[in-house]
Amino acid sequence: MYEKQIAAEKIHERARYLRGRFLNDVAVIEQRIAMILTKYFCCLDEKKSDLFLRHLMGGKGISLQPRVTLLFSILKSDCPDYWHKNKLRVDANIKLIIGFRNKLAHAIVDVSEKALARPVNEGISFAGLENEYPITDQIFNDFEIRANEFLSSLNDMERILILR
Repeated sequence: MYEKQIAAEKIHERARYLRGRFLNDVAVIEQRIAMILTKYFCCLDEKKSDLFLRHLMGGKGISLQPRVTLLFSILKSDCPDYWHKNKLRVDANIKLIIGFRNKLAHAIVDVSEKALARPVNEGISFAGLENEYPITDQIFNDFEIRANEFLSSLNDMERILILR
């Protein structure tokens, strides 16, 4: 019995670490989009920028998906060449990131007999995720790479929208 408790604690510890790391990556994306939108709409007035950022982009303001939709609408309108060249890659990346984040944020760590028997380095499973397959370090790393690629795309978007 004690061995199962130790195994469950290790699973939970690893799940907290991996989930937290990925959710932090997505929070950085969310904040970068907020900053780009704030600079786009309030580029000349610090008071308006502060209000826009605090009330529309921060706290209980606009969530990630509507921010992405607004940013992409601006790109389609203001930078159609950039959007046409990059929309498939950029859109696919953020959809996968948001989908994984939403599932991961609400999923319960699996501590079933099967999960307890599996070594932690072979992955952590979450109840509620499709197929409840173990999510390995490689899967998390792949999503972190996607997040970093999207952040790089955000740098490009900011450059062409704000710094042009």
